[in-house]
Amino acid sequence: MGAEGIFGTWDFTLKYQGNDIKVGLSLAKNSDDRIVGLWAVGEDWTTLPKVTYVDGKLTFNRTVEMNGQEIVLKHEATFDGDKIKGKIVSPQGELSFEGVKRVAKVAARGGRGGGEGGQRGGFDLVAIIDQSDKNGDGKMQKSEAPEQIKRFFDMIDSNGDGAIDKEEAKTAMEQFSNR
Repeated sequence: MGAEGIFGTWDFTLKYQGNDIKVGLSLAKNSDDRIVGLWAVGEDWTTLPKVTYVDGKLTFNRTVEMNGQEIVLKHEATFDGDKIKGKIVSPQGELSFEGVKRVAKVAARGGRGGGEGGQRGGFDLVAIIDQSDKNGDGKMQKSEAPEQIKRFFDMIDSNGDGAIDKEEAKTAMEQFSNR
């Protein structure tokens, strides 16, 4: 699969210590043509610092805390159409996963999940820009951004001008769609 086919959000369930853990992996290309990613477990989103896709294999690492220690988890995945298959390697062993690409649903205007392209579920990034824009320039500067946005600010600021405008917000929410 070419790199363009990997972009979007992938859903899978991990079986860990007898529990089913629903995971989302969102992949996009930033303005530098680098692959950027988000790893989601429930409402907890983690930015993936270095994502590579070489010879049909996606790789990235995540650092997690387990029993008071930081542990590096190594992820590998391959894609086949709308399916993803991979493994997570940790000092405790390997954990395999399989999943599918999330299909965007067309939402009605208004209400939860609707809106003007800036929403992820009930999360409306365009409205957050309107609420956070303290200097009235129609953009959200990093200093104006709420904490939950600051983690992803540089990824959303696709033109690198130090501010997120409404078009960048809409584009980011389409790329990391939860609809």
